[in-house]
Amino acid sequence: MRLRNRWGEPVDPVPVCVAAGLAFGALYAFGPPYFVALGTSFELAVALTTIAFSVTAALAYSRFVWTYRPDHSAAVPASARFERLLYGALALAVISVGLVLPLLRW
Repeated sequence: MRLRNRWGEPVDPVPVCVAAGLAFGALYAFGPPYFVALGTSFELAVALTTIAFSVTAALAYSRFVWTYRPDHSAAVPASARFERLLYGALALAVISVGLVLPLLRW
């Protein structure tokens, strides 16, 4: 798969595939149960989740392919990128726990 950004430079497709795959897993795991819990039918819940996934995949493509500049990533020090990665992992853990808690039946 040969992807190019808006300036015609070749871009690695792996980040957008990973982001879209993670979005697919997270949205289809949590989307339909939440929408059904809010009172929608299962078919509508899956349709709304599909719309949310489509928007998320389009945003991932825009961020990781269309507007990505390979030469700009070298300007950010590795320590800052690692710190941002740790904060992202912490935020993902908090969001995951927050998504699970309302679905638990006490």
